[in-house]
Amino acid sequence: MNFLTKLFIAAPFLLWLFLTMQAFHGDGFLSNNGDAIDFYRYTNYFLNNIERGVYPFWNPFDSWGRPDDVLARMMGEFNPFLYLVVLFKKCGFSFLIAYEMYLIIYFCVGAFGFYCLIHKIVGDRFWAYVGVLFMLFLNYATNLYTNILVIYMTVPTLWFFVFFLSFIDKPKRWNFLGCVLTLMVIGTTYIPVYFIIPLVIFITAASILYIRELPSYWQQTISFIKKHPVIFFLGIVSIGLAMVPPLRWILLTKQDVVFGWRYSQNSMELGINDIISSSSICHYWWIGFLKLLKSYSFVSFYVPVIFFIVALVGGMVAASRRLMVEACVFLFIFAFSMTSATKIFDFFYTICPIFHFYRNYHLIIWLALLAFIIFVVDVLKTFVDDYAGSLNPWVIAW
Repeated sequence: MNFLTKLFIAAPFLLWLFLTMQAFHGDGFLSNNGDAIDFYRYTNYFLNNIERGVYPFWNPFDSWGRPDDVLARMMGEFNPFLYLVVLFKKCGFSFLIAYEMYLIIYFCVGAFGFYCLIHKIVGDRFWAYVGVLFMLFLNYATNLYTNILVIYMTVPTLWFFVFFLSFIDKPKRWNFLGCVLTLMVIGTTYIPVYFIIPLVIFITAASILYIRELPSYWQQTISFIKKHPVIFFLGIVSIGLAMVPPLRWILLTKQDVVFGWRYSQNSMELGINDIISSSSICHYWWIGFLKLLKSYSFVSFYVPVIFFIVALVGGMVAASRRLMVEACVFLFIFAFSMTSATKIFDFFYTICPIFHFYRNYHLIIWLALLAFIIFVVDVLKTFVDDYAGSLNPWVIAW
């Protein structure tokens, strides 16, 4: 690979980095609408306490004093990447610059995980590269300076699926330990239910469509456990310990502490109407096909028209089990983000109490977007493989 080829590959990423830095320092990162300022403030408050040797269990600066568990869970105080901020501060950077560097690095870790996931699914580096470009230049990346919780949610989820699919393919120690590490990060962050939704959808769809392969996958897992019992035991114990913070968070509902006006049932449990108000339909402004993006804001959700046109190419390719799983994951995650509009959420809200403790179900629409990218990339690859060089007029017309 010569220098010009490497420069051509790197050019989109350099452009994205330039645009991102302009977004951070152009109109003012901290003046932007959204939750960016809240996460910045709390991260500063939390890390300042940690540097002084204090773990803050109580925040006296919020709502006349309240437990720190909610914001700490959102930020992911056990995520090792968070402490890059402290390292950069020790190197002489201001807290703002150190925080921005941490966000960009963490986003790039997620982008590389997305590349690895697509490569694992479609088995082609070029199409994995195309998928990452979609991820960078659709409005998913704007969450860096509007709602960083989306990035906190997707990065460990993407890497879990990378390790999980690798473990299913070849049960190795590193793949298992990768699953354990990502589950620990997910468990100690305010995202378990956002992770559970795509995981259950994927396992259900894949189990139905790949039912003949299930016995062999199960046998491989049993063989791994027998071969590495100590590693398996330590992994399960580590995941169990990582569940202590979220369990403590849920147990706080038994105390006489109010976390905010939205928590109408008790200190943290939400009523169905409060949850519905934060569905993707109610929360986002769906930018029209012909509407200018000058009005883009914190709650805008935009996918280019050409993306849907490309998805129609799927009508020209043979249906495969893999494409069907990808389509199911995208459609059901999207349906879940609309809460009661599809009645799917109502069913799970009734039978699973964990769904009572999370309000922002509109956030999982970003996971639906990433699943949609994977589906489109796989459709394009399949189409090119099937019809490369074809002069069939029906193919050209389509």
